[in-house]
This record gives sequence, structure tokens and C-alpha cells, in this order.
Amino acid sequence: MIARKTKTEPTKSAFDFVDLITGRIGKITALVTAIGGLALLILTQSEQILNKLTALGLYTPPPCAQVDPLIIPATVKYSEWDNMKIKLKGRNNCLTSLGLYVTFVRRTASEPRYVLRVPHDDLPECKGLAPLQEPKCWDPKKPISIAKGDWEWDVLPPPLRQLSDPRRIEKISMTWAVYDFDAPTKPPIRVDTATIEVHNDAGNAS
Repeated sequence: MIARKTKTEPTKSAFDFVDLITGRIGKITALVTAIGGLALLILTQSEQILNKLTALGLYTPPPCAQVDPLIIPATVKYSEWDNMKIKLKGRNNCLTSLGLYVTFVRRTASEPRYVLRVPHDDLPECKGLAPLQEPKCWDPKKPISIAKGDWEWDVLPPPLRQLSDPRRIEKISMTWAVYDFDAPTKPPIRVDTATIEVHNDAGNAS
């Protein structure tokens, strides 16, 4: 007598296991969907939320222009001054375009052998103390950035005039300041000092 093959029915535990896995997958999918929806809502409504918090005095937004310290070489030859690399870095935190300019003023020094000049001191409005509030007297740049994000700017050095009887090495201490091109009468965005050793290579150093 030939034995018949009987079909085995899935046990109840197998069904329970499948139901458990399916249920967990469904819950995870729902959780991921909810998190994604919440993130999308935050991204689309974040600006309005921040504006309301700012109006209520509960949030202080960062300034549009964030400026790092000016990167200036420690030493330079007098003949290479005009080609000196001065770099300014920062970040634009606003959606509007950003324009800046940098001023350079030599600090008080006895018997100065060099004079820092205003780049466009031939203009009438660039005489005396007025140049600090006149972007056209310097070498402004706009736009530095047209949207949010980091930026870099190679700043032109101010003209340097050598006086008679220069020493072989002269230390020039200066105050530099970064101003908003569109709001030059406001306080500078950043102010600091720097000292550069100028090596006289003109052949007539004392």
C-alpha cells in the first residue's frame, strides 16, 4: 500500500511571526513618514516661526554679515607691497546681496617712515576723516555674496608711501575696519589691529 503525501498546514506560530514582522514594518513606515512630514513642515515654516519669535523677543537672529579676522602677512618687502595678499572671509546669513569695504588707518607712531594713504584720496570727498564713511574712497566690493553661504574676498592693500631716509625694517601698526557698503555710517562690522614688518629693498635704507 502506497502512503499518500499529506500537505502540512502552516502552524499558528508561523502566522503570528509573519503578523509580528508585518506590523512592525508598518509601524516603522508610519514613523518615518511622520518624521519626514514634520521635517518638511519645519523647513517650510521655519522662516515664519523665526519671524514670530523675533517679534516676541524670544529669538535674536545672527547678523547678515559675519566677518572673520583679516588675514594679513606678518612681513613684506616694500617693492611687493602692492601685490600683498590680504584675505577676508565670512558668511552671509541673509538672502540679500552683501557689499563691504575695508578701511586702513595707521596707528600713532613717532617719526613715521611710511605713510598709509587712502586709495582714492584724489577725490574731494576723500579728504580728512570723511573717507571712513565714504565707500568710494576705498576699494569696495558688491556683491561679495548674493545669497546665504560662506564667502572669501582678496582685499587690495592700501597705498603705501615711502618717506625719505627709511630704515631697513619698519614696523607699521594699523587699525583695519570692515564696513557695510549700504550702511557706511553705522559702526563697523569688525575692527582690529595688525602689525606688518616692511623690509626696505630699495637700496637706500639707513
